[in-house]
Amino acid sequence: MFSDNDAELTKMLLEKLERNEKLGFSWRSRLNWLKENGSINEEDFKKYTKIHEKSINEGNLVLAGRQAEQIAASRPVPCSVCGDVINAGTYGYIYNSLNSPYNVIKGSILGHSRTTGCPPDFLRETDMYSKIFPILKDIEPSILKIEPSFLIRLLEVKNIFVENRKCYYEMNKIFPYVIDETLKQKIQEQIGLLNKNDKYFLQTFLNMNTLIMLTPGLDKDYISTGGNANSSWLELGENKIKMLFSLLDISYDDYCNSLTLLLQSTLRNNIILTDVEFILGSVNTGEGFKNSIFMIDFDKVQETITPVTGTEIKNLLDQDMFPDVVRSWFSSYYQKKYLKYKKKYENLKNKINLN
Repeated sequence: MFSDNDAELTKMLLEKLERNEKLGFSWRSRLNWLKENGSINEEDFKKYTKIHEKSINEGNLVLAGRQAEQIAASRPVPCSVCGDVINAGTYGYIYNSLNSPYNVIKGSILGHSRTTGCPPDFLRETDMYSKIFPILKDIEPSILKIEPSFLIRLLEVKNIFVENRKCYYEMNKIFPYVIDETLKQKIQEQIGLLNKNDKYFLQTFLNMNTLIMLTPGLDKDYISTGGNANSSWLELGENKIKMLFSLLDISYDDYCNSLTLLLQSTLRNNIILTDVEFILGSVNTGEGFKNSIFMIDFDKVQETITPVTGTEIKNLLDQDMFPDVVRSWFSSYYQKKYLKYKKKYENLKNKINLN
């Protein structure tokens, strides 16, 4: 049953859509809500979904352009072991490493007044990494007996150093997924049976010149490109991920279970994985290339002093990297938890009334 607040929210969202305005960070859940309460039909839902996804694609292109302009305008200052600039983020540039072809070096954009230490904004990513790393290490041994396939890995962050009042640190470089001859033949046999879009993304994957960003929370058949000439990726929706995983003998169920375990463990430690990314690729740590799924980009991760709230969890799950099955698990879990506390409250209330 609709409340007055629901009616006001519906009116506001519909007016935004009529003005061709976007519904913000949680647009997907808002469109789903409008469809579920009958305010828009399936055709409208698909239309508005495409509009929002097109906006995301355009935003990626604008971001890539800004990164290129930022690199050209601000003249990055490479360190003594920094190679060419391959990308730029909010707080730093990413260089190839002269120490190893299998590493990259991230350097701060802004200088600072001290000759030691690093800008706090720049170190936010390594600070969050240092808190998430032990959580993942605790997950892996604890589930080996019951869940041998925890699929998410972290990159290794190496020494942090300062040169010319700029801060730098070195880490693994993610390469495209390495495909052996047997897998190559398997994919080539499959390509001939597919439609144009699926042929494109599998052929692109087969060329081993792009990373794969896993975005199962977007439209099921979503596919888009991102990045620049030096570092590019394909973003895939759930159906494309399932197709690719089946060819790679990766269990999609194991991946979803891994995400659920990861979220349970980080939320338990009051850490909210805002705007992280999950990349299918390969790293070389000196013992050959190893394919895996890597969680990266921690500069927007949040740590709360108090336990994470239901609203914060909902906003977290609205992000594109989490599939519906993971969202449903948490929704069901917290709904049961709410009903449990509601029952306790009603029992206490009845007890008070009886007295």
